[in-house]
Amino acid sequence: AAWVYKTGGEFHRMRGVVSKPVEKVSARVEGQLVFISEETDLQVPRDEQGRMIPLEQGIYVSPGDVVAKVDETLLKLEIEEEKQNAAFDRAKILQQLNQNVLEFQIMIPQLQNDQQRIEKLIKSQENVRDGIALDVKNGNALQSALDEAQADVDKLNAELVSKTQSLAQTEALVETAVASIKALQAQISMGENENATINLLKEKIRQSAVKVTNAGFIDKIYARPGDVLRVGDPIMDLVIQAPKTIEALIPEEDALTLKQGDVVYIAIPKNQKEYLEATILSMQQSLTQIEDHSSTIRGRMIRGRMVKFGNLGGTGEENAMPLLPGSEVMITLEPPGKIPFLSWFIK
Repeated sequence: AAWVYKTGGEFHRMRGVVSKPVEKVSARVEGQLVFISEETDLQVPRDEQGRMIPLEQGIYVSPGDVVAKVDETLLKLEIEEEKQNAAFDRAKILQQLNQNVLEFQIMIPQLQNDQQRIEKLIKSQENVRDGIALDVKNGNALQSALDEAQADVDKLNAELVSKTQSLAQTEALVETAVASIKALQAQISMGENENATINLLKEKIRQSAVKVTNAGFIDKIYARPGDVLRVGDPIMDLVIQAPKTIEALIPEEDALTLKQGDVVYIAIPKNQKEYLEATILSMQQSLTQIEDHSSTIRGRMIRGRMVKFGNLGGTGEENAMPLLPGSEVMITLEPPGKIPFLSWFIK
Protein backbone atom coordinates (compact mmCIF):
# COMPACT_ATOMS: atom_id res chain seq x y z
CA ALA A 1 0.00 0.00 0.00
CA ALA A 2 1.25 3.51 -0.71
CA TRP A 3 -0.01 6.68 1.01
CA VAL A 4 0.60 10.19 -0.30
CA TYR A 5 0.33 13.47 1.61
CA LYS A 6 -0.42 16.46 -0.64
CA THR A 7 0.85 19.91 0.26
CA GLY A 8 -2.62 21.44 0.09
CA GLY A 9 -3.41 19.83 3.40
CA GLU A 10 -5.71 17.30 1.79
CA PHE A 11 -4.97 13.63 2.50
CA HIS A 12 -5.57 11.07 -0.22
CA ARG A 13 -5.45 7.38 0.49
CA MET A 14 -3.75 5.48 -2.36
CA ARG A 15 -2.66 1.90 -2.71
CA GLY A 16 0.12 0.64 -4.91
CA VAL A 17 2.29 -2.41 -5.35
CA VAL A 18 5.77 -1.83 -3.98
CA SER A 19 8.35 -3.73 -6.06
CA LYS A 20 12.11 -3.82 -6.49
CA PRO A 21 14.51 -5.73 -8.72
CA VAL A 22 14.25 -9.34 -7.63
CA GLU A 23 16.89 -12.07 -7.91
CA LYS A 24 15.31 -15.46 -8.51
CA VAL A 25 17.36 -17.94 -6.49
CA SER A 26 16.98 -21.37 -8.12
CA ALA A 27 18.48 -24.84 -7.84
CA ARG A 28 21.44 -25.41 -10.14
CA VAL A 29 21.69 -29.13 -9.45
CA GLU A 30 19.09 -31.81 -8.87
CA GLY A 31 18.64 -33.22 -5.38
CA GLN A 32 17.14 -32.85 -1.92
CA LEU A 33 17.63 -29.70 0.16
CA VAL A 34 19.35 -30.37 3.49
CA PHE A 35 19.80 -28.37 6.69
CA ILE A 36 23.00 -26.35 6.93
CA SER A 37 24.90 -27.14 10.10
CA GLU A 38 25.83 -24.38 12.54
CA GLU A 39 29.44 -25.57 12.26
CA THR A 40 29.53 -25.24 8.49
CA ASP A 41 32.53 -23.65 6.78
CA LEU A 42 30.22 -22.12 4.18
CA GLN A 43 29.57 -18.38 4.14
CA VAL A 44 26.13 -18.05 5.74
CA PRO A 45 24.29 -15.11 7.34
CA ARG A 46 25.32 -14.78 11.00
CA ASP A 47 24.50 -12.38 13.82
CA GLU A 48 26.98 -10.29 15.81
CA GLN A 49 27.69 -13.27 18.10
CA GLY A 50 28.54 -15.43 15.09
CA ARG A 51 25.40 -17.53 15.32
CA MET A 52 23.75 -18.63 12.09
CA ILE A 53 20.58 -16.67 11.34
CA PRO A 54 17.52 -18.73 10.31
CA LEU A 55 16.60 -17.80 6.77
CA GLU A 56 13.14 -16.28 6.77
CA GLN A 57 11.38 -13.46 4.95
CA GLY A 58 13.00 -10.11 5.63
CA ILE A 59 16.46 -11.48 6.54
CA TYR A 60 19.31 -9.50 5.00
CA VAL A 61 21.93 -11.47 3.04
CA SER A 62 25.24 -10.41 1.51
CA PRO A 63 26.72 -11.34 -1.90
CA GLY A 64 28.14 -14.87 -1.75
CA ASP A 65 26.01 -15.99 1.21
CA VAL A 66 24.82 -19.59 0.97
CA VAL A 67 21.04 -19.66 1.40
CA ALA A 68 20.37 -23.33 0.57
CA LYS A 69 22.28 -26.61 0.28
CA VAL A 70 21.51 -29.59 -1.95
CA ASP A 71 22.55 -33.01 -0.61
CA GLU A 72 25.86 -33.93 -2.26
CA THR A 73 26.08 -37.54 -1.03
CA LEU A 74 25.08 -39.13 -4.35
CA LEU A 75 27.41 -36.81 -6.26
CA LYS A 76 30.35 -37.89 -4.08
CA LEU A 77 29.49 -41.55 -4.66
CA GLU A 78 29.36 -40.93 -8.41
CA ILE A 79 32.81 -39.31 -8.26
CA GLU A 80 34.31 -42.33 -6.46
CA GLU A 81 32.72 -44.69 -8.97
CA GLU A 82 33.95 -42.61 -11.89
CA LYS A 83 37.46 -42.52 -10.38
CA GLN A 84 37.49 -46.31 -10.26
CA ASN A 85 36.29 -46.46 -13.86
CA ALA A 86 38.94 -43.94 -14.88
CA ALA A 87 41.67 -45.97 -13.14
CA PHE A 88 40.45 -49.13 -14.88
CA ASP A 89 40.36 -47.36 -18.25
CA ARG A 90 43.88 -46.04 -17.80
CA ALA A 91 45.15 -49.49 -16.88
CA LYS A 92 43.63 -50.83 -20.11
CA ILE A 93 45.16 -48.01 -22.13
CA LEU A 94 48.54 -48.62 -20.48
CA GLN A 95 48.34 -52.31 -21.35
CA GLN A 96 47.45 -51.52 -24.96
CA LEU A 97 50.28 -48.99 -25.28
CA ASN A 98 52.82 -51.49 -23.95
CA GLN A 99 51.54 -54.06 -26.44
CA ASN A 100 51.87 -51.52 -29.26
CA VAL A 101 55.43 -50.68 -28.26
CA LEU A 102 56.32 -54.38 -28.22
CA GLU A 103 54.85 -54.93 -31.69
CA PHE A 104 56.55 -51.82 -33.10
CA GLN A 105 59.90 -52.83 -31.61
CA ILE A 106 59.61 -56.20 -33.37
CA MET A 107 58.81 -54.44 -36.66
CA ILE A 108 61.79 -52.08 -36.56
CA PRO A 109 64.54 -54.75 -37.07
CA GLN A 110 62.48 -56.33 -39.85
CA LEU A 111 62.17 -52.99 -41.62
CA GLN A 112 65.88 -52.33 -41.15
CA ASN A 113 66.73 -55.75 -42.67
CA ASP A 114 64.38 -55.06 -45.60
CA GLN A 115 66.03 -51.70 -46.12
CA GLN A 116 69.52 -53.24 -46.23
CA ARG A 117 68.36 -56.04 -48.57
CA ILE A 118 66.85 -53.55 -51.02
CA GLU A 119 69.99 -51.38 -50.96
CA LYS A 120 72.07 -54.46 -51.96
CA LEU A 121 69.61 -55.33 -54.74
CA ILE A 122 69.83 -51.76 -56.05
CA LYS A 123 73.61 -51.93 -56.23
CA SER A 124 73.46 -55.30 -58.01
CA GLN A 125 70.83 -54.09 -60.47
CA GLU A 126 72.79 -50.90 -61.16
CA ASN A 127 75.80 -53.06 -62.10
CA VAL A 128 73.60 -55.05 -64.52
CA ARG A 129 72.25 -51.82 -66.01
CA ASP A 130 75.73 -50.38 -66.46
CA GLY A 131 76.86 -53.61 -68.28
CA ILE A 132 73.89 -53.44 -70.65
CA ALA A 133 74.61 -49.78 -71.29
CA LEU A 134 78.15 -50.70 -72.38
CA ASP A 135 76.80 -53.43 -74.69
CA VAL A 136 74.36 -50.94 -76.23
CA LYS A 137 77.20 -48.54 -76.83
CA ASN A 138 79.24 -51.29 -78.54
CA GLY A 139 76.22 -52.43 -80.57
CA ASN A 140 75.95 -55.75 -78.77
CA ALA A 141 72.52 -55.05 -77.14
CA LEU A 142 69.32 -53.24 -77.91
CA GLN A 143 68.16 -49.98 -76.25
CA SER A 144 65.01 -51.75 -75.00
CA ALA A 145 67.15 -54.01 -72.81
CA LEU A 146 68.75 -50.93 -71.23
CA ASP A 147 65.38 -49.32 -70.65
CA GLU A 148 64.12 -52.48 -68.94
CA ALA A 149 67.19 -52.61 -66.67
CA GLN A 150 66.71 -48.94 -65.70
CA ALA A 151 63.06 -49.60 -64.89
CA ASP A 152 64.12 -52.37 -62.49
CA VAL A 153 66.50 -49.94 -60.74
CA ASP A 154 63.74 -47.29 -60.43
CA LYS A 155 61.32 -49.83 -58.98
CA LEU A 156 63.84 -50.91 -56.33
CA ASN A 157 64.56 -47.26 -55.42
CA ALA A 158 60.82 -46.61 -54.94
CA GLU A 159 60.56 -49.67 -52.70
CA LEU A 160 63.54 -48.42 -50.69
CA VAL A 161 61.87 -45.02 -50.18
CA SER A 162 58.69 -46.76 -48.95
CA LYS A 163 60.61 -48.94 -46.51
CA THR A 164 62.58 -45.94 -45.21
CA GLN A 165 59.34 -44.00 -44.57
CA SER A 166 57.76 -46.98 -42.81
CA LEU A 167 60.81 -47.33 -40.61
CA ALA A 168 60.74 -43.62 -39.64
CA GLN A 169 56.99 -43.74 -38.90
CA THR A 170 57.35 -46.87 -36.78
CA GLU A 171 60.20 -45.34 -34.77
CA ALA A 172 58.07 -42.20 -34.24
CA LEU A 173 55.12 -44.33 -33.06
CA VAL A 174 57.35 -46.08 -30.55
CA GLU A 175 58.61 -42.73 -29.27
CA THR A 176 55.05 -41.37 -28.89
CA ALA A 177 53.78 -44.54 -27.21
CA VAL A 178 56.68 -44.55 -24.73
CA ALA A 179 56.01 -40.88 -23.86
CA SER A 180 52.29 -41.67 -23.31
CA ILE A 181 53.21 -44.62 -21.09
CA LYS A 182 55.46 -42.42 -18.96
CA ALA A 183 52.74 -39.74 -18.64
CA LEU A 184 50.11 -42.30 -17.62
CA GLN A 185 52.45 -43.92 -15.13
CA ALA A 186 53.17 -40.51 -13.59
CA GLN A 187 49.44 -39.74 -13.29
CA ILE A 188 48.74 -43.12 -11.73
CA SER A 189 51.62 -42.76 -9.25
CA MET A 190 50.23 -39.33 -8.22
CA GLY A 191 46.73 -40.73 -7.84
CA GLU A 192 45.31 -38.57 -10.61
CA ASN A 193 42.18 -40.12 -12.06
CA GLU A 194 40.47 -36.95 -13.26
CA ASN A 195 38.41 -36.79 -16.42
CA ALA A 196 35.68 -34.59 -17.87
CA THR A 197 32.92 -36.49 -16.05
CA ILE A 198 34.66 -36.16 -12.67
CA ASN A 199 35.26 -32.45 -13.23
CA LEU A 200 31.58 -32.01 -14.09
CA LEU A 201 30.52 -33.83 -10.90
CA LYS A 202 32.88 -31.69 -8.83
CA GLU A 203 31.36 -28.57 -10.37
CA LYS A 204 27.91 -29.87 -9.41
CA ILE A 205 29.10 -30.29 -5.81
CA ARG A 206 30.28 -26.67 -5.83
CA GLN A 207 26.90 -25.61 -7.21
CA SER A 208 25.04 -27.63 -4.56
CA ALA A 209 25.76 -24.73 -2.20
CA VAL A 210 23.23 -22.17 -3.49
CA LYS A 211 24.69 -18.67 -3.24
CA VAL A 212 23.16 -15.26 -3.84
CA THR A 213 25.00 -12.86 -6.10
CA ASN A 214 23.46 -9.64 -4.77
CA ALA A 215 22.86 -8.02 -1.42
CA GLY A 216 19.25 -7.80 -0.37
CA PHE A 217 16.38 -9.12 1.69
CA ILE A 218 14.78 -12.55 1.43
CA ASP A 219 11.19 -12.31 0.22
CA LYS A 220 9.18 -15.35 -0.81
CA ILE A 221 10.55 -18.78 0.10
CA TYR A 222 9.44 -21.63 -2.18
CA ALA A 223 11.52 -24.59 -0.95
CA ARG A 224 12.87 -25.73 2.41
CA PRO A 225 15.09 -28.59 3.67
CA GLY A 226 13.56 -31.93 2.75
CA ASP A 227 12.16 -30.75 -0.57
CA VAL A 228 13.46 -32.47 -3.71
CA LEU A 229 14.29 -30.04 -6.51
CA ARG A 230 15.09 -30.25 -10.17
CA VAL A 231 17.48 -27.92 -11.94
CA GLY A 232 15.83 -24.51 -12.24
CA ASP A 233 13.24 -25.04 -9.50
CA PRO A 234 12.78 -21.81 -7.46
CA ILE A 235 14.10 -21.72 -3.90
CA MET A 236 13.44 -18.11 -2.93
CA ASP A 237 13.15 -14.53 -4.15
CA LEU A 238 15.75 -11.99 -3.08
CA VAL A 239 14.81 -8.32 -3.19
CA ILE A 240 17.99 -6.70 -4.46
CA GLN A 241 19.15 -3.83 -2.33
CA ALA A 242 21.77 -2.25 -4.58
CA PRO A 243 19.50 -0.24 -6.94
CA LYS A 244 17.61 1.29 -3.96
CA THR A 245 14.40 1.74 -5.90
CA ILE A 246 10.76 1.02 -5.38
CA GLU A 247 7.86 1.26 -7.78
CA ALA A 248 4.29 2.05 -6.83
CA LEU A 249 1.23 1.83 -9.04
CA ILE A 250 -0.83 4.82 -7.90
CA PRO A 251 -4.08 6.33 -9.17
CA GLU A 252 -3.66 8.48 -12.29
CA GLU A 253 -5.35 11.48 -10.65
CA ASP A 254 -2.87 11.57 -7.76
CA ALA A 255 0.12 11.00 -10.05
CA LEU A 256 -0.69 14.28 -11.82
CA THR A 257 0.77 16.15 -8.82
CA LEU A 258 4.14 14.44 -9.28
CA LYS A 259 6.87 14.93 -11.88
CA GLN A 260 10.25 13.41 -12.66
CA GLY A 261 12.98 14.81 -10.41
CA ASP A 262 10.69 15.62 -7.49
CA VAL A 263 12.10 14.81 -4.07
CA VAL A 264 9.68 12.87 -1.89
CA TYR A 265 9.86 11.40 1.58
CA ILE A 266 9.00 7.78 2.31
CA ALA A 267 8.17 6.57 5.79
CA ILE A 268 8.37 2.89 6.68
CA PRO A 269 5.99 1.63 9.41
CA LYS A 270 7.54 -0.40 12.25
CA ASN A 271 10.97 1.11 11.67
CA GLN A 272 13.09 3.28 13.95
CA LYS A 273 13.86 5.86 11.28
CA GLU A 274 11.16 8.39 10.51
CA TYR A 275 11.59 8.63 6.76
CA LEU A 276 13.88 8.19 3.79
CA GLU A 277 14.47 10.78 1.12
CA ALA A 278 13.93 9.60 -2.44
CA THR A 279 13.76 11.00 -5.96
CA ILE A 280 11.16 10.30 -8.64
CA LEU A 281 13.10 8.64 -11.46
CA SER A 282 10.32 7.99 -13.94
CA MET A 283 6.57 7.93 -14.43
CA GLN A 284 4.94 5.66 -16.96
CA GLN A 285 1.44 5.08 -18.17
CA SER A 286 0.13 1.66 -17.22
CA LEU A 287 -2.62 -0.54 -18.62
CA THR A 288 -3.12 -1.95 -15.14
CA GLN A 289 -6.08 -0.64 -13.16
CA ILE A 290 -6.08 -0.02 -9.44
CA GLU A 291 -8.85 -0.02 -6.90
CA ASP A 292 -10.20 3.44 -6.08
CA HIS A 293 -10.26 3.48 -2.30
CA SER A 294 -11.44 7.10 -2.22
CA SER A 295 -14.70 6.09 -3.87
CA THR A 296 -17.80 5.12 -1.92
CA ILE A 297 -18.47 2.47 -4.55
CA ARG A 298 -16.81 -0.70 -3.38
CA GLY A 299 -14.57 -2.35 -5.97
CA ARG A 300 -14.49 0.65 -8.33
CA MET A 301 -11.36 0.48 -10.53
CA ILE A 302 -9.49 3.42 -12.01
CA ARG A 303 -6.39 3.83 -14.19
CA GLY A 304 -3.03 3.78 -12.48
CA ARG A 305 0.41 5.16 -13.25
CA MET A 306 3.69 3.42 -12.36
CA VAL A 307 5.94 5.78 -10.41
CA LYS A 308 9.54 4.76 -9.80
CA PHE A 309 11.31 6.22 -6.76
CA GLY A 310 15.10 5.96 -6.56
CA ASN A 311 18.13 6.78 -4.40
CA LEU A 312 16.35 5.61 -1.29
CA GLY A 313 18.17 6.82 1.79
CA GLY A 314 21.04 8.11 -0.28
CA THR A 315 23.92 6.54 1.66
CA GLY A 316 22.99 3.12 2.97
CA GLU A 317 20.17 3.93 5.38
CA GLU A 318 18.07 1.30 3.66
CA ASN A 319 20.12 -1.52 5.17
CA ALA A 320 17.73 -1.79 8.09
CA MET A 321 14.63 -1.39 5.95
CA PRO A 322 13.48 -4.48 4.06
CA LEU A 323 11.22 -2.96 1.43
CA LEU A 324 9.70 -6.24 0.32
CA PRO A 325 7.24 -6.30 -2.56
CA GLY A 326 3.84 -5.59 -1.10
CA SER A 327 5.20 -3.91 2.04
CA GLU A 328 3.44 -0.77 3.29
CA VAL A 329 5.01 2.63 2.78
CA MET A 330 3.85 6.23 3.24
CA ILE A 331 4.95 8.88 0.76
CA THR A 332 4.86 12.64 1.44
CA LEU A 333 5.89 15.58 -0.71
CA GLU A 334 7.35 17.44 2.28
CA PRO A 335 9.51 16.07 5.09
CA PRO A 336 7.05 14.49 7.51
CA GLY A 337 9.20 14.95 10.61
CA LYS A 338 7.55 13.85 13.85
CA ILE A 339 3.98 14.33 12.79
CA PRO A 340 1.13 13.16 15.01
CA PHE A 341 -1.00 11.75 12.22
CA LEU A 342 1.67 9.18 11.29
CA SER A 343 0.23 6.51 13.57
CA TRP A 344 -3.28 7.29 12.32
CA PHE A 345 -2.16 6.60 8.75
CA ILE A 346 -0.55 3.29 9.75
CA LYS A 347 -3.85 2.12 11.14
